[in-house]
Amino acid sequence: MPMTTVDNHHIDAVFPDAQELLTTLNSIKPDAKVTADIAFTEDGLTVHWINKSKSLQSGIFLGKKLFEQYSLTSVVEFTVDVTTLLSVLKVFIASDVGAIHMEYPGPNREFILKSSIRQSGSSAPTQDEYLLPTAYAKIETMAYASSANLLEYFNEPSSSILGKGSIFKDAIEDVTMASKDVLVEMKDRPQQLTFSSVSPEIEVYVDVPVDSLSAFACETPIVEARYNKKYLLNAFSVSPGNTAELGPDSHLCKVAIDPEGLTKVTHMWKMMPRNIAEQQSSMGGDVHDESKQVMVVTQYVILPMIDGVDDNESEFNDMSSRAQ
Repeated sequence: MPMTTVDNHHIDAVFPDAQELLTTLNSIKPDAKVTADIAFTEDGLTVHWINKSKSLQSGIFLGKKLFEQYSLTSVVEFTVDVTTLLSVLKVFIASDVGAIHMEYPGPNREFILKSSIRQSGSSAPTQDEYLLPTAYAKIETMAYASSANLLEYFNEPSSSILGKGSIFKDAIEDVTMASKDVLVEMKDRPQQLTFSSVSPEIEVYVDVPVDSLSAFACETPIVEARYNKKYLLNAFSVSPGNTAELGPDSHLCKVAIDPEGLTKVTHMWKMMPRNIAEQQSSMGGDVHDESKQVMVVTQYVILPMIDGVDDNESEFNDMSSRAQ
């Protein structure tokens, strides 16, 4: 069997709105001067990055149903500079473009982005309808880096909670006003979930009513871990883009904490792509039609503070040694 080369790996996809794509990628709050691993698979697009301190990582999955066109001949994986990718998208938006066309590989393995004007009056775009390029960019790529993945160190059994995203967001925002560190505590009997400030000057506690949650599972009598507030705010103050408002039940959040305090935050969004929502509205359709909705998943992994240490690799190295 001949060896597979990059020339056999090809993606040809059209995302319906450049502004929505930028907002969606910004929702996982990538740091400046970091790289992101990008993967196109049969199911859709995944973008993943980890910050330099290795205390926080995040990623997003965009299912292929979110795309107007999605043609894949083989799995495509590469790494790009985050700042470059976001800057290119901002230039596209400044040019007042709509749908954005993605291709890989370019002549020198670049990630190609271009925007074209679609013929009006068509609700089902085809390849021939993307006629006049209005913006074009080639982004240099690197070999797929497969960045260190904190999930490799996530151990079971983990304790978990499931509820509406707004519940956690409101509690954390209240607590972080008083402290730079936050203590998260779960208790089994009686069941209890508490977020509290870690500050000698002031103490703020927020008890989340367990009956307001969809699920609560505490695997030990007590689970307790301390986190940097900026990472918690990044993980919970998140919205994946400009889409039709589908109500409070459209956003669920699952939080899982392993025995070492490593925390996995998974947001699950029921969403309707803007182009489909506009079509539904123009035809008098129901923008809450579940058959038209798709799922967008964003995920964060947060390393706990260890003995008050943060923002350096000692936490990651300590976690890694204990997981081996």
